[in-house]
Amino acid sequence: MAYLEIENLQRANGFSGADLAANRLGKIAAGQIPPLVEQIVRPLVRSFLVVTGWSLLFLTAAWAISSGLHLDAHLRAPTGAAFLERFVLFRGLYIFTFVRMFAVFMVLSCAGGLIIAMITTAFKSFDLICDAFAGEAATIEGRVYTAEEECRGSAWDALREQWTRVRQERRKTYRYVIGDVALDVSYEGFRALSSGDHYKLYYTPRSKLLLSIEPSGASRR
Repeated sequence: MAYLEIENLQRANGFSGADLAANRLGKIAAGQIPPLVEQIVRPLVRSFLVVTGWSLLFLTAAWAISSGLHLDAHLRAPTGAAFLERFVLFRGLYIFTFVRMFAVFMVLSCAGGLIIAMITTAFKSFDLICDAFAGEAATIEGRVYTAEEECRGSAWDALREQWTRVRQERRKTYRYVIGDVALDVSYEGFRALSSGDHYKLYYTPRSKLLLSIEPSGASRR
């Protein structure tokens, strides 16, 4: 049973038997560093993509407004069909102006999250570099509990909930918690653990990232 549980934990948390063997010796396996880097950088990439998306919307709206004004300068006097063309044009420009203002608001709102993500990533990256150079894995053993926390919504989430009057389900952070140590894990890792059972966790001492996990006593079987 312990062997099957270890296999499930390996698949869910992305470590191998060789990684676990190295962690049991108090070492960080070389193959464990790239996934840890990806875990640290992922929130920064997500924030960057959000800001980039709203920035592209702003640039598109600005281009549409500029093109519309250029087209208006070449229209004839507002009579007959030309009057209808100008009416439709300025209605469109009004909509694009609103979209541009909204995009600016979203860019400014999301920029704060991007700055926080950059600072957090910088500190965690420094800690991970120190852990990688030291090459040592920390160990803690005892009852491990799963925990989930809903992430703070963006400005877009708040506006969408205000319009629809329906609270949207937000992204969650999942963790293994033992004593004063809390390690972020994936949803699969969250589901694979029997909360409250005894486990031995191996993690990076400074950056507090999960390396591997096994039921207590499994290393002696």
